[in-house]
Amino acid sequence: MIKDIKKYFNISNQGIAAYIGKSISLVNSIIIGRRYFSLPDLNKLLKLYKSLQMEKGILELPEVIALIDKEKESALPWVKQQIKEKKRALIICKNTLKKLQLRRKVWLRGLGVCTTLLNDQTLDGATLKWLSLRKKHLSIRLKEDTYFKEIAYELRIKSLKGELSYLKKMVEKEFK
Repeated sequence: MIKDIKKYFNISNQGIAAYIGKSISLVNSIIIGRRYFSLPDLNKLLKLYKSLQMEKGILELPEVIALIDKEKESALPWVKQQIKEKKRALIICKNTLKKLQLRRKVWLRGLGVCTTLLNDQTLDGATLKWLSLRKKHLSIRLKEDTYFKEIAYELRIKSLKGELSYLKKMVEKEFK
């Protein structure tokens, strides 16, 4: 009984002591079994406990319905703001992915050309040095913007799309 009262009213032993008008040490002693409640104190607690044993469901109570409606009303602007933020993040992520893919495509093409030209034996030393330096720089750039980044952006886009569709469905279902 005490556990249920503490759970549903979100109180501690101190709250129970304040409700029945006794000391916290007495309530602690009662809970561990060294003492017992007096009849008037027990009647006060039984009244609380019996009020928890209601026949109606929680969502059928008018106070709860009003509270939930009020919470939904206050949550709607936040949900709409989240939708805007997710849309914006999705656009930014898509643009970043396109730029990354374009850069990688260009650099890979340059790397391929450098490799092909370095195999050509007719080039002079300065050109070979320049091509090997370009190849090295392009390799470094490709290590910075790896294929893993592309996959990470694609994953982020898919998760943002999922979050966005969930939020839109929630608005349609819960707030209309």
